[in-house]
Amino acid sequence: MRLRRSLLYLMAVMFMRGIAGGITQPIISIYLRTQGLSIMELGILGAGMGAGLLIFEPIWGVLADRGLNKKILIMSCVFTPFITFSYTAIRGIWALFSLMFFSGFAMSAMGVSSRGLTASYHHRRGKAFGRWYATIGLAGLIGPSIGGYLAGIEYSLPFYASAMVSFFALFAAIWVVDPKIGVEGETRAEQHPNPSVTTTSSLRALIGSRALIVTSFLIIFPCFNFSVVNTFLPVYVKESPRFLFSELEIGLMFTVVNVVGIPTQLLFGELSDRVGRKAMIILGMVFDSLTFWVLPFIAGGYQLYFTVAIIAVARAAVNPIMLALMVDNVPLSLQGKAIGIYGALEDLGILLGPMVAGYAYQYYGPTLSFHMCAVLMLFGVIWAYMLLRKM
Repeated sequence: MRLRRSLLYLMAVMFMRGIAGGITQPIISIYLRTQGLSIMELGILGAGMGAGLLIFEPIWGVLADRGLNKKILIMSCVFTPFITFSYTAIRGIWALFSLMFFSGFAMSAMGVSSRGLTASYHHRRGKAFGRWYATIGLAGLIGPSIGGYLAGIEYSLPFYASAMVSFFALFAAIWVVDPKIGVEGETRAEQHPNPSVTTTSSLRALIGSRALIVTSFLIIFPCFNFSVVNTFLPVYVKESPRFLFSELEIGLMFTVVNVVGIPTQLLFGELSDRVGRKAMIILGMVFDSLTFWVLPFIAGGYQLYFTVAIIAVARAAVNPIMLALMVDNVPLSLQGKAIGIYGALEDLGILLGPMVAGYAYQYYGPTLSFHMCAVLMLFGVIWAYMLLRKM
């Protein structure tokens, strides 16, 4: 009962953080464009966040395995409001790069700790991570519309609102319990009967884990495309003559992603526990590739909303299920480090996406940028087919 209540507190934290992130998500690129930044400079800033995620995620993973998940979660909730508020005051590309880097620091702490806690509360990991992603998606029904509306009044207002919501997440985080007993009834001490087991030997064991290597490599591809959508799609639909979206319409576009994503994440997570995960992952990557290929050819709001809805379905078939597949095959005592390593490869995709796609967008136009994402994901599909069938 205590763990069930703690899970509700954890979901409350993720819900509030999801709202806070959703408020700024649709407008941050546009806000930075109003400061005179080029598309390439936006890509550099996006890479700054990816660098912060990439560097710190493995560190949080090591600390999480030492029973510090709750402390990491609280630390993230303390820092995030101040980081978000700072966007309204800081100017200049390198100062903003530093701010994005620290955003990655706080975001990685939240990601590792919340996913580690989620894995420890459930033995059906597909269902568990489906709920984790769906909770964030549910918050995304609210956040982007609020952010779009407030940005239409004044660009600084979404950052004030996001910082305030992030602060309230701290109160729920205080009540979260970090379980000392694994989901199969074994304690952490029982999983490590030899106290001389070191971080180095644990890392050797993880490096030898085929499931961790395969899933961590494959997740780079969808995270690359995910970062391109978040960084450049709002700018594209606002500046392209085909759309000329307002801030509110951009917020509604991200709301559509979450409206579709919530039920599909729950459905696919539950379904993958019953019928298997590998085919669903490959199919999701195929749909992701196809949507990026057709994206430059669509015109009009309804076609765009339908396209981003397909992207949401593709994400639901890949992100929670890939994570569940990895966690299924790693001992509970090493899950923190495994999630940290896995998250670092996610972050590598987030780091590379804005830089590579930003360069293509700046000098060759958005069509090449989106098609490059489609081709890259197609390579990911081929790799997924070859690697997953041997697991």
